[in-house]
Amino acid sequence: MKDVNIIINLAINFDEIMKVGKCNISKVGFKTRAGNNVFGGRKTNQDSNLQLVNILDTRMCIFGVFDGHGEQGHRCSGAIKNYLINYFSNSSLYSEDMSLINSSIIYEKLVENKHEKLIYAYHSTENYLQKQKFDSFFSGSTAVIIIILGIKDNKFNLDNKIICVNSGDSRAIMSHKGDLKSYNCVKLIINLQKFLFKLGFP
Repeated sequence: MKDVNIIINLAINFDEIMKVGKCNISKVGFKTRAGNNVFGGRKTNQDSNLQLVNILDTRMCIFGVFDGHGEQGHRCSGAIKNYLINYFSNSSLYSEDMSLINSSIIYEKLVENKHEKLIYAYHSTENYLQKQKFDSFFSGSTAVIIIILGIKDNKFNLDNKIICVNSGDSRAIMSHKGDLKSYNCVKLIINLQKFLFKLGFP
């Protein structure tokens, strides 16, 4: 996460996979394995994942994948996971009055001022990593998170929403069941490397 570049895709309706009420998440899966080193042995598994359901007793869920790299990649990905858990679970991020917090308030706070709180989440994570005792100069991690919000609010004329925030070359897709037992996939992030290349970044 040396250079934090964030692409945010907002307002993807996903009525097919969420019911009104708390998030109706039926299954959450995560599978990973360590890579091989040049000598034929296994590396340390450097991946971490994040699963938060019904945060602050609201219809908000967060899922994330962090792909560490470098000698201390496993520590970087783990630190990012723990930092973001604390960041998004902090009620004062959304309101000083806990009784006022609901999915609509959370959505309003996350997207206000051009998504300031989401962008700050990643920048402050970078600052947090730099203060750790392990090396984060030659080691780091990608970070892609999916925020699912179950909303029924006339103020925004909103239904259910997905917010995707990404740094690095990790990918996020949404799959939903179509006709004839087939599955349709929706890409939730832009290919960051190709996007930056088009803008003239090396």
